[in-house]
Amino acid sequence: MSKVIEVLMQIAGNAEMSNKNSLAEMLSNASLTQAQEFAIQTKDMDALKAATYNLPEIRCYPILLPDDKNEEVSTVINNTVVNF
Repeated sequence: MSKVIEVLMQIAGNAEMSNKNSLAEMLSNASLTQAQEFAIQTKDMDALKAATYNLPEIRCYPILLPDDKNEEVSTVINNTVVNF
């Protein structure tokens, strides 16, 4: 991650980096992954974050238990179709 920060600081401090060729050359010498280079070139910060941190997506779902042992848990499915 520190390498990405260094690269972003270089881009911010150098007006030549607005030129795509200069930016591509600098990124190729920066020891970044291809995903990080592409994200910086396309200015996609979500992709840069995903490529840099490489964290798994964690999803949590609440578990609903019946109030009483004799009570059943039921699922309600809404099959309503809405036209836009």
